[in-house]
Amino acid sequence: MLTGAAWFAGLVSAVIGLRVILALAPAAVLNLGNVVLDLRVLGFALLISGVISLGFGLLPSLQVRSDRLLGALKSGSRQSASAPDRLRFQRVMVVIQTGLAVVLLTGAGLLINSLWRLQAVDPGFDSANTLRASFRLPAGTY
Repeated sequence: MLTGAAWFAGLVSAVIGLRVILALAPAAVLNLGNVVLDLRVLGFALLISGVISLGFGLLPSLQVRSDRLLGALKSGSRQSASAPDRLRFQRVMVVIQTGLAVVLLTGAGLLINSLWRLQAVDPGFDSANTLRASFRLPAGTY
């Protein structure tokens, strides 16, 4: 459920972000009229997030064997519930998740920095009071 909520929040922020970019971008400089959210990309993102959430959600539950868990609950000891192989697996999962989070945050920070610098670039001409026209010439003649 958390992954689905995060995917939905990402979808909403993508729609709002696209509208903001289209509203703020100078139309004379950039050809942003054809920019839309691709449903194939959104579906792929949903598929990947589902696979990752199932992987990180089911792997720890599959690691716990019901017979070991039942024995640990009956004996009341803490030693059998936290076996060394289980602790190692949990540490590896924490390291993987932390590494993925760092990569994601670094990529997001670099993207924001690139967009910030891109807005400060001087296009080399004054786009105020300009008109843009498109012409479609017949393919057979030209």
